[in-house]
Amino acid sequence: MRTSTHCLHFFSSLLFFLRHQHRSPINQISIEEKGEYVGSCSDYQVVILELYSRETVYSASFDKPLKTLCLDPTYGSSSARRFVLGEADRLMLYERNILGRYRSSCLQHARGVIRATTWRTTFIAWASDLCIKIYDVAGRALITHIDREKETDYRIKADRFQCSFCWKDNLTLLTAWGGSIKMCCIKRKAFESELSLTSIGLGSSSSGNAGGNGGDRGQQPRYYVELGEYTHKHTFL
Repeated sequence: MRTSTHCLHFFSSLLFFLRHQHRSPINQISIEEKGEYVGSCSDYQVVILELYSRETVYSASFDKPLKTLCLDPTYGSSSARRFVLGEADRLMLYERNILGRYRSSCLQHARGVIRATTWRTTFIAWASDLCIKIYDVAGRALITHIDREKETDYRIKADRFQCSFCWKDNLTLLTAWGGSIKMCCIKRKAFESELSLTSIGLGSSSSGNAGGNGGDRGQQPRYYVELGEYTHKHTFL
């Protein structure tokens, strides 16, 4: 009970501190895996700081609204200090070069406002108003593109129920959207030319054109995704 009370006090003070670093409400907070750095974004501002010293290591203002931010899980131990940021309908990957300056690359553009991001090991997943995508950072390639399904239940409004997801393990992403849950199993290709007719991959006709936006389009993905689906009569938030 004492430990729980101390944790609650610590995070309450952290939230109070972060709130005063922004001029508008915070949209998302991200903490890297070692718990040494925390990032936060509001509509037009990003702040990344050391968790315990509260020293700011990165701060910037933007012209477009920012709805989501995610730090590289190895942010504290990597010299690249990477993070992804949803700038309206663009997902941008930021990383430092050898001179210590940040450069950015666009992983998605013009596929709806980016609402959520998550980063596990070498994989980044994000959801917009229209689709879900998974990107392999190490291979610099987009793995899959999954369009949002049309809701059969008239009570489920597309603008009210945004996508939520979490990692079951390093290779399994669980997604909930409207009235359905999907399990995205990431699998490595046995051969570079391997194609699976039962998998939702980069060139799958059922998932749309995944290579049409951003990223390193010339790279061939080393992984593909197999989908499992569970539907329920209730709505998942």
